[in-house]
Amino acid sequence: MDTRESPQITKMGCASAHRNTLKVTLILMLLSAVSQTRAANVYFTNAAPEGASWFTTNNWTPNFPAPDDIAYINKAGATVHAVVDAPDATIEQLRLSNGDPAKLTVRTGGDLQIGYIFIGNGAPAQLIVTGGYLRISGRMYIGNQPPSEENPGPVEVVQFGGVVHASNSKNTGNIILNDNSGIFPEGYPCYKLVGGVVTSQIWSVGQKGYGAVIMEGGTNRSSAIHVGLNNDPQYTGYGLYKQSGGLTAATRFTIGNTAAYGRYELSGGRCEDTWSGMFCGNKGVGEFLLSGGIHYVKGSLYLGQDPTGVGTYRASGGKLEASQRIYVGYEGGTGNFEVVGSGAIISCKGYTQSANSMLSLCLTNGLSSIAVGSHNAALDGALSVNLLGPNYPEPSSVVTVMTYSAFSGAFNATNLAPANLLLGVRVNYHDTCLTLDGWQYPPRGTFLVIR
Repeated sequence: MDTRESPQITKMGCASAHRNTLKVTLILMLLSAVSQTRAANVYFTNAAPEGASWFTTNNWTPNFPAPDDIAYINKAGATVHAVVDAPDATIEQLRLSNGDPAKLTVRTGGDLQIGYIFIGNGAPAQLIVTGGYLRISGRMYIGNQPPSEENPGPVEVVQFGGVVHASNSKNTGNIILNDNSGIFPEGYPCYKLVGGVVTSQIWSVGQKGYGAVIMEGGTNRSSAIHVGLNNDPQYTGYGLYKQSGGLTAATRFTIGNTAAYGRYELSGGRCEDTWSGMFCGNKGVGEFLLSGGIHYVKGSLYLGQDPTGVGTYRASGGKLEASQRIYVGYEGGTGNFEVVGSGAIISCKGYTQSANSMLSLCLTNGLSSIAVGSHNAALDGALSVNLLGPNYPEPSSVVTVMTYSAFSGAFNATNLAPANLLLGVRVNYHDTCLTLDGWQYPPRGTFLVIR
């Protein structure tokens, strides 16, 4: 049988191939046309002091922004203020200030959807959220470039209400404070949370320089919060998270991460790790200062992780509850757990202190004891005792440092104060508690005694 194609079939095949080629060409032309029209730069230029509507076409140059455009809230030589108070404001990228001061406000009824937002680009910039929704599918950079000497001022987000949602299915919704090594005005860049709700996949507070979160109320729920983060060996991150109210909750906390410095101050409200624990001094230097509020750690609390990590926890008030262990020094890190006075409530399931770490006690008006639960207290390293008054223990007083169901080890390092300030005390290891007694006087200064 002859298997050769007939001329008619060959012509049909050629015609089909030609049609397919035309289709591909048309598709490529359309894609090219679309790509050429994407990512246009548009500028909001209305400088009305009370603010002007995002949705008014005449407020934009050269035209009203399309969803794929790059929007600049900026006008040369002036301060502009855009207001979002209605739904359906969508933009791929937004730059708040670009050499000149700028402000953006999201109000009740507003809904602004952004891919990426850069706040503070060489000039002061303020994003104010009083209500409505701000949805970020990519990242929010607070402090992209520091203000110039000619245009000093704040670079900040201030949230009084509403919802800021920086999260998506690809886990790329991040809030980053200071990804620039330049010098910002003191106290900035900053995120001030007074009310409302903010959610994010990852918070990076102080990534290449100083960055701060000042929280007076509201709710911050995130997958991870890093206070002080260095992702580039050329720079040093310095992060501050200062909470006096509201709720901060994350599945993972690190304070002082990777050669950076981080500090968390809790004086009110509630801070909680909801899953994997809190790391203070994780290959960096971290401090947690508890003077009020509630600090709940669902996992373990790690102070100083890795030989390059130094972590300090100071409890002078409020409540610390660690549902697992407190590790003072972990995997070669250096930890310092400080108890100041009698104002704090401290509990954990277990307490482990490494040889190069310290338990520091500062007696002002008594001392808060550490309540260790079903796991044991494993003791090593140093014990530091300080008397600051105004009331001092009587010579016969017994001060309870720690209660436990079992213990192992003992403190085995000494660091004496100058001779004229040296005091003495006896450390007693009982089956269920660790106590101090046998006080020697005069009652002033600092001493460290073991055994």
